[in-house]
Amino acid sequence: MSVELPYFLTYLSTLSIVLSPLKVFERISKVPDYIFKELKYEAKRFVTEVWVYNKDPLDALLEIASTTPLDDFRNVL
Repeated sequence: MSVELPYFLTYLSTLSIVLSPLKVFERISKVPDYIFKELKYEAKRFVTEVWVYNKDPLDALLEIASTTPLDDFRNVL
């Protein structure tokens, strides 16, 4: 995971210039499996929290941050 995080953050910050955080995480959840393998799972969880469970995006981020096993990702969120 620590290998993916810098690239993930670069991709996230680049897309966030023109897209909302929800749209950015939707895009990340659809990347091929060989890109952001572990963080793609967390992005899918975020999208599920928002669209399926109808949570506010900020609340969904807090939920993901509190339950993710990835310490570095938790600190970023």
